Amino acid sequence: MIASVGRSCTIVAAIFSQPSAILQGYKTTPFTEQILYYGGPAFIITGNIPVEVLATYDAPGAATGMPAVIAFPYGDGRICLFGPHPEIEEDDSRDGVTINREDTMDDAGSDWDWVRYIMR
Repeated sequence: MIASVGRSCTIVAAIFSQPSAILQGYKTTPFTEQILYYGGPAFIITGNIPVEVLATYDAPGAATGMPAVIAFPYGDGRICLFGPHPEIEEDDSRDGVTINREDTMDDAGSDWDWVRYIMR
């Protein structure tokens, strides 16, 4: 189930607090990544599918503590869902995306490295 957590365009923290086989070898948990939040969801885990919460939000006034990045098995692989937007480089033009206030936002580096790691 997905819960809406707002429509603001801002930088939030994604907290990777639990060790994960998916992230093994990337960074030692806990660690935090700054990421663009643009009206994305938080996830509410229900049912009997083994869902792994990779990161939770630290977004005061919105969804603090709620799942921001989740993964679960599907067939012979897995699905990974992101509530925030790691694909957008708000402080760089290399993604070809322009958003309001882009020049005032900085996520302290690229999200593409950890997304690439998760996808592998």
